[in-house]
Amino acid sequence: MKIGILGAGPLARSCMEAVKVHPGWEMAERDERPDWMVLCGPEELTAAELSQLAREAGGVLCVSTAAWGEESGAVLGELMAQKRARALRPECFREHVAGVRNALESQWLGTVGAAHLTRRRPLALVGGCRDALSQCGMEEASVLLSLLGRPERLFCVVADLGEGEQVSLTLQMPNGAVANIQGIQRVGEEAGFQYEYAGQFGLADYDSRQGALRLSRRGTLLEEWPVEASAKALEEALTCSGDNGLEALVHLQLCARRSAGERRVVEWKEGAL
Repeated sequence: MKIGILGAGPLARSCMEAVKVHPGWEMAERDERPDWMVLCGPEELTAAELSQLAREAGGVLCVSTAAWGEESGAVLGELMAQKRARALRPECFREHVAGVRNALESQWLGTVGAAHLTRRRPLALVGGCRDALSQCGMEEASVLLSLLGRPERLFCVVADLGEGEQVSLTLQMPNGAVANIQGIQRVGEEAGFQYEYAGQFGLADYDSRQGALRLSRRGTLLEEWPVEASAKALEEALTCSGDNGLEALVHLQLCARRSAGERRVVEWKEGAL
């Protein structure tokens, strides 16, 4: 299988290494048509660019952190209907996520509870503070969707912090769980990430400054992408029968923008590609 990589950041480099060492995969040459093109964002492609790329490749794998607007989201919807667009979600294979998943599966934690996630890191935002939702919060949203499923409703608030910006996204799940994700950008602030999940059987608590998920004594959060996580994410995306959660991720972004713009709670069923 020939795979192309679009991007030059840490995730793109990690995916390239994963393709090189995986049997049956190889990097597509510049003049070859790839079976799949991996879009390693987080920048959004325009609808025209995405359509052209779709003509030049068999299908596209989109990283969950990319910010998709109305028009580009519509193009992705068409490609998903053709089974030619899927999500790439390496964040779901990070060590601390595996620790939380193991805790959920072993019933150390209940599915009914509250999740609170905060990411703080300096960002170079191009499209305004609402894109901070994509760059600060969508990795965490992708993880929560994989752990808890799709929400019933959500509420998104954008705030100007003077010397920074903040986006807060609250999700209410069908099973009663409530998740809150905050993406915060402050000028010159050191990067950090906190994760807390409270359920009927206990509490999972992760803080990148301490370097471990305390419930399981495992896991670290790295800004660099481990090749192992990228390889597992690529394998999952390439072998799944559906869109690997891409529709839900694009849907979530569109609903969050609508909620922030209209300053109201948005029902999940209100959103549509």
